[in-house]
Amino acid sequence: MVLDLYGWGTTRWGYGNVVRPSTDGPVVISINPIDSQLDVQEDTFITVKFFDPTYNLDTLSVIILVDGTQAYSGTTGFSAGFVGRVSYAAGILTVRLRGTVGFDFLKHVNMAAYTRDLTDLSGIANWSFRIRADPNNYTGLSPLPVEVALQTPMERFISLEQYRTLFLDNALRLQATASSQPGNKAARVIYQSAFATELCTLLNPYDLRNKDALDSVVSERQNTRAIDKVLADNSKTLKTDIQAFHELSGLDTAYLASFSDYLDSTLYIYRVSLVANILLYAKAYELTQSILIADSTPVILS
Repeated sequence: MVLDLYGWGTTRWGYGNVVRPSTDGPVVISINPIDSQLDVQEDTFITVKFFDPTYNLDTLSVIILVDGTQAYSGTTGFSAGFVGRVSYAAGILTVRLRGTVGFDFLKHVNMAAYTRDLTDLSGIANWSFRIRADPNNYTGLSPLPVEVALQTPMERFISLEQYRTLFLDNALRLQATASSQPGNKAARVIYQSAFATELCTLLNPYDLRNKDALDSVVSERQNTRAIDKVLADNSKTLKTDIQAFHELSGLDTAYLASFSDYLDSTLYIYRVSLVANILLYAKAYELTQSILIADSTPVILS
């Protein structure tokens, strides 16, 4: 007998979102999380209650599957990384379990429960729920000023323009559905890449460090190794372009040695961080110069 998830009795508004009981076999009378529930905590406990109207429930026959893997059996207990507890009272068997490692964010979890009674009548219940999104996941709705600036062409450091567009174009993975606010998210990847190494001291004069921005998670973020490959394939003139950037910005020559070390590093994270830091510095510099020019514009009173 396949048990459908409608509720105790004949309506949906019975004892939880559960199965409609039969008069001649065991049933699942309560589940939590309920069927089709959204935004479930990643470390949630899963509770399943079994009942037999004739009080002949075979507790040893109970099996619970999570995504097709046996998480509990009445004969062998919990398995596959799941732990929990079992209780039996008033004819109701309650199994409460959770994984020792939480579910992935946004995961769609498929559940199944099987049971029999002592007369060999059986029941099956199937349902599903969805884990919440990462609460730190960046929506792209609160970009920093320098991240907004990163999405506009270079005004002073023209030689860096190709690296700006390359980085932005490859900062995010291709998605089955369109990503919201892709520009802001790509700029956030550049921002976080810059602060991934100690070269970010280059940015100290502009006070760009923002803890919330650094702690945020861009779920569509491209693998750093893949970003490095794209940048490397298009960096034939990078040393020359860095020299031009240095001369235009008036940057302390002490940084040139660090640039050379990062560019020749065997660690891809350092090579990517180098480009990200230069882009971030260049845009912060341009923003500062724009503010200075605006503040120095004389006001003509009529």
